[in-house]
Amino acid sequence: MEDDVITPPSDAAAPDTVAPQRPKVDVAPDDAFVFGPTIDFGPTDGALGDAVWRMPAGAHVRLAPGVYRGPIAFPEDLCLEAARGLGSVTITGSQGATLSVEGAANVQLINLMLKGPTRGFGAVLQVYQQADVRVDGCVLTGGRGRGEGGGAVDLQAGRVRIRRCRITHNVALQGGGVRASGTVRVEASNCVFADNRVEGAGGGAVFAAFGAHVSLLGCTFTGNRGAIGSSVLSAGTIGARVELDCCLIAQDERGLCVASQDDGVVSIQRSLLPTLAEHVSAGIEVNATVRQRGVGVQRDVDPPYSVSFPVVLRGIGGPAQFDDDTRADLYGRSRRDVWVGAVA
Repeated sequence: MEDDVITPPSDAAAPDTVAPQRPKVDVAPDDAFVFGPTIDFGPTDGALGDAVWRMPAGAHVRLAPGVYRGPIAFPEDLCLEAARGLGSVTITGSQGATLSVEGAANVQLINLMLKGPTRGFGAVLQVYQQADVRVDGCVLTGGRGRGEGGGAVDLQAGRVRIRRCRITHNVALQGGGVRASGTVRVEASNCVFADNRVEGAGGGAVFAAFGAHVSLLGCTFTGNRGAIGSSVLSAGTIGARVELDCCLIAQDERGLCVASQDDGVVSIQRSLLPTLAEHVSAGIEVNATVRQRGVGVQRDVDPPYSVSFPVVLRGIGGPAQFDDDTRADLYGRSRRDVWVGAVA
């Protein structure tokens, strides 16, 4: 199938497998909050959810290998890191949100397996207050949105920055992977959104509404499900904006991949997707850098979420869009020829 260059119409203005020994994610960039002192904590040291209330503000907690039980609330600034890298530490919920920000202004999560509640409903990560939350090199899975909340990430205040993460197998009424509602901001780079689904309004992977701003750079979408926007839905009477740059939407996304409602906008540049609506709506912005073609994404390969034929991605995307903090792919490898999607 030949590539189709998407041009705007004339009225356009109107179960996770974690590969072992992955490189550890670097510490946050210069504009991030600096955490300290360092505290080592293990499964035999008691309940982590209780311990964080006794830790000094701004502590950098290095978690020993094991399974930790939620829910865990963050009353003060805190960094949680898996001391031995991704796959060594799992934090799983019991009921309600697994992790929630309840007083902290700065939170960072590094190289953690984060799972939704074992019963009832709740997001993996819930942010309902003004805070800056960084999620680096993590897996967020098994979230079940409560009410209209999102599955993996439910954001209603502040900012969440997600880097080199896998957001998989989450479900909600709106935003199976991420729901951003209100004057909030989400920034995701080099992430995979896989097998998330919605059973309500739409946005299988990402749902934004009521003034939210979501920026997606170098991300891959595969196997997500939603009646309106299997990958992305931007909506809300106040309007929301979702920007996809250098992203790959795989051919297994069913139906309409991106959608807008009310005053929502989805802006797409330097990306590849299998299809758009026959008539691009006023809420969907595309230009000549966008390509339309069905491309398969493989799960059972090393590294997972690689495309079947990487050569088809050459010439799409743009190196200049990636800075030093985002130039490495999902697995920490330097990009060379592939500048679209999460895996180089």
